[in-house]
Amino acid sequence: MSRLDPKITIGNLQGATHIMKLHIYCLIAIACLVTAFNTGFDVPKANAADQRPVLLDCIRTAPENAESLTSIFNVNHDGDGEGEELPSSIMYFKKDSKDYGTFMTVTDLSLCKRPKEKRICQSFVKMISGASPALGVNVTGTRIGGAGYNTIFLARVDSVKLDGVDSLTAFIGADTQAPPSGEIVLYVYAKKGTNLIQLTAAVGQCSAQPEPNRNAVSYYKRFCVNETILQEAKAKGKMLTELFHLKQ
Repeated sequence: MSRLDPKITIGNLQGATHIMKLHIYCLIAIACLVTAFNTGFDVPKANAADQRPVLLDCIRTAPENAESLTSIFNVNHDGDGEGEELPSSIMYFKKDSKDYGTFMTVTDLSLCKRPKEKRICQSFVKMISGASPALGVNVTGTRIGGAGYNTIFLARVDSVKLDGVDSLTAFIGADTQAPPSGEIVLYVYAKKGTNLIQLTAAVGQCSAQPEPNRNAVSYYKRFCVNETILQEAKAKGKMLTELFHLKQ
């Protein structure tokens, strides 16, 4: 399972190696993505170019401490393979860390031109402004970052706040390639002007063996959503909004 984005150009990486594309995601000369929940991440691939593509100039939202983070420039095209449907974006990771499950992705509505990109961006915005999905709904098509796995909606996390955005929602989802078990992940979706922002961090695991004849919703209620998980999600929300505090 890969959590990053496609066709990358890496900025701020010393000795960056020419790795390939993503959604098989990987960062560069650093080995593998952390495995979560026995569904594992793929190794990201990238083009080691320092220059930010002009295409991404419409993305004006950035972390206040961007210089101290690793940045990746994703430019996607039809035919790129897994993750090609995602809008082009900029991603940020903790520098010199192997925690590739914690990241920020930013795109812009003007980059959502192809049919699949449009649907993703519209779904992303709807997650922020509309009613929450029901427990167990597949919300994979709302993500602007991450490919190669499904995200199942579990619960909202209303305490998360991100300064400087126009609107925001936060929720925990089960990221999985073999439902119903999976990794529990906090997602923060926000909108600032025409920029769309996704913050992501792992919260825990939901790996209990499914019981015969028990449906997925019952499984999620019993094993994936509880007060301990929600409290951990709130703590991860605080960590994410401090790590990726936006430049004002």
